[in-house]
Amino acid sequence: MAKRIVSLFIFFCCTLFLLAATAHADSVYLDSGEILSGTIVHNTLDTIVLETQYGREEIQKKYVKRIVVFKNLDRKDAPATLHPSALPGVSQPQENPPGQQAAPRLQTTPEDAKKADEFFTTQITDEKAAENEDMQPLAEETAAGEEPQTDESILRVSYDLPGKHEMAGTVNGMTFSDSRDTEQGTAVSGSYVRYIADNVGIGAGFAIQLPRKAKAFAGKFNFLPLYGIAKFRSAPRNGRYKYLLAELGYSFFYGDNDYKGSSILEGGAHVAGGAGISFGKVCLELLYTVDRGNMKESGYFYDPYYGNYYVDMQSEIKYSRYMLSLSGRF
Repeated sequence: MAKRIVSLFIFFCCTLFLLAATAHADSVYLDSGEILSGTIVHNTLDTIVLETQYGREEIQKKYVKRIVVFKNLDRKDAPATLHPSALPGVSQPQENPPGQQAAPRLQTTPEDAKKADEFFTTQITDEKAAENEDMQPLAEETAAGEEPQTDESILRVSYDLPGKHEMAGTVNGMTFSDSRDTEQGTAVSGSYVRYIADNVGIGAGFAIQLPRKAKAFAGKFNFLPLYGIAKFRSAPRNGRYKYLLAELGYSFFYGDNDYKGSSILEGGAHVAGGAGISFGKVCLELLYTVDRGNMKESGYFYDPYYGNYYVDMQSEIKYSRYMLSLSGRF
C-alpha cells in the first residue's frame, strides 16, 4: 500500500512539473494553426531555434504567424529583443529584499501581453514585406525619392552636325544624281511617351528644323517631321537610366525660292534611331536621322539663249546627319 502511495505521489509531482513547464514556455504560432512550445534559444532574420522537450527545432519565420515570449529572470541566454520587457510600458520586475527567493517568472498584465503580441506580429509582417520588396527590380528609389515615371513630356534642343544632301532622279528621261555636304543646323522638338511596360514606352512627337544650306547649292531648306516613338529603357537607378530610341513618321519638306525655284516640294519619310542617358530630369542623346522629300518640276520655259524648252524633272531628296540633343523630362 505504501509503495502505491509513493508511486502516485511521484506521478502527481511529475505531472505538475510538466504542466508548469508548458505553462511558462515560449509559444510559436504557425500559419498552419499549429502551436509549438518551448524555449527560444536563437533568433535570426530568417529562422527561430526552439528548444522543446523533444530536442531543438529550427523554424522558418516565413511560416510563423506570431510569437509569445515569456522572460525568466534567470535566463541569461535568451535574446533580449524577443522579450516583452523590452517594449515600452511593459511592467519591469522589482528587486527582491535580501533573504527572499527571486520570483521565477516575470509577471505581466493582460495589457502587457497584448502589446507583446502586437509587437512580434508587426515585426514578422514587416520582415515578410521587406523580402517581397527585394524581389521587385524597379523598387529602388530615384534621385528625387520617387518611383519611375510612367509617362514623360520631353522638350528637346538638337544640334545637327554637318550631314549630306543627296538628290537622285530624272530630267527629260535622263537620270542624274548629286551629293553635297550640308552646314550644321539646330532644331527644337517636343514629344510625349507613355510606358506600357516597366521598360517599354511608346509615344509621339514633332520637330521644327531651322533652315540650313547645302554647300555650293543656292538657297536653304528644312524639314518639319511628325513621328511616332518607341523607347526602351533600363531600370532606373538613383534617378539615372540608359535608353534606346526609335522614331518613324512623315516629314514636311520646305525650301526658300532660291532653293526650289519653280519646283514643287513634297514631304517623305522621317526615320531616326539612337541612344541616350537620363540624369534625373535631364537627358543627353545621340541620334542618326534621315528625312526624305521629293522635288518635281514640269513645263515649258523660255531662255534668251535656248529659246523655249520643255523640262520634266522628278528627284528624290535625302537629308541625313547625326544629332546631339539635350532634353528635359517633365
